[in-house]
Amino acid sequence: MIARSLISKLVPPLKDTDNGVKALSWMGEFHLPDFPVVSGKKFVGMVSEFDILDMENPQLLLSSLDFDDTVERVREFELVYDIVKKMHHAKLGAIAVVDDKDNYIGVINSESILHYFATTNAFQDPGGVIVLEMKSRDYSLVEIAQIIESNNATILASFISVSSSDTEKLTVTLKISKLEVEGIIATFERYNYTVRAVYQETEDPELLQERLDALMSYLNI
Repeated sequence: MIARSLISKLVPPLKDTDNGVKALSWMGEFHLPDFPVVSGKKFVGMVSEFDILDMENPQLLLSSLDFDDTVERVREFELVYDIVKKMHHAKLGAIAVVDDKDNYIGVINSESILHYFATTNAFQDPGGVIVLEMKSRDYSLVEIAQIIESNNATILASFISVSSSDTEKLTVTLKISKLEVEGIIATFERYNYTVRAVYQETEDPELLQERLDALMSYLNI
């Protein structure tokens, strides 16, 4: 999924000829702590609630603010993973999408990102989740996939994280297209894999929706 496809159709940009009062009003209306600002077609920067509250007079135009021209933005064809990385590192609730001339195209907010991941097969399809722990030198997705496929299942999604205390240790989280994962666990253990956790989901759509609602609430979306 690319940036252009994740743009929110509901959030308009502020203009540098708008004032701080309007900016605060729109931030509250659209539930965004960071808002894109444009000058004509050009992306100027992101304005935050703190920027407005620091103004001597919120009736002043946004053009009076000193915008950071190095603020994170994404190009229209960047991938969702790069977008999430930039938003996380910059601690942004929204990020602007621009073309190669820095013309403003739209904005991506956290809700757009969450909606994308929530509607992918990895989250929608029922199945089990297995968490493995291993040394980085022992990691082989090919071997892991072969073990799972030998048990008549497939990998719907895989996520890899590095231990904060031991950079040579990986945690591999696997979403499996099978509810009963006991046979897969036994095979992993036979191949001397360390299984740290197992979560078995349900085909009950109401329970799946409850879990999604709980996640949305946790993230304050």
